[in-house]
Amino acid sequence: MESIAVEHRSGPRRHFPQEVMAIAGNDHRLCRMHNIGDGGALLEVSWGRLTHDVEVEIILDLPVNNILTPHHLFGKVARVTPVGTAVQFTIINSEAQKALQTYLTERMN
Repeated sequence: MESIAVEHRSGPRRHFPQEVMAIAGNDHRLCRMHNIGDGGALLEVSWGRLTHDVEVEIILDLPVNNILTPHHLFGKVARVTPVGTAVQFTIINSEAQKALQTYLTERMN
């Protein structure tokens, strides 16, 4: 019997209308991100390499002083559904964390 991972969100997710680069191992794909939160994201990608527990790097542009700046977020695949691939963030450097929090806060207002 397969265990089902329960998703634990620490905050709301926000729509993210941008393509991002997803990297797993030596492979990479440009894909759409459905939404993002401080703990993870949902990618609109049907890529067989992205299966449960696979480590993934996501490169996305977040505004820093009103300039879109690339940031690298690291995580692992939490689940794969017909709607998309959920990635739980495991490593976010302080610069990327600050940019993400600013983006999420601005989107709430």
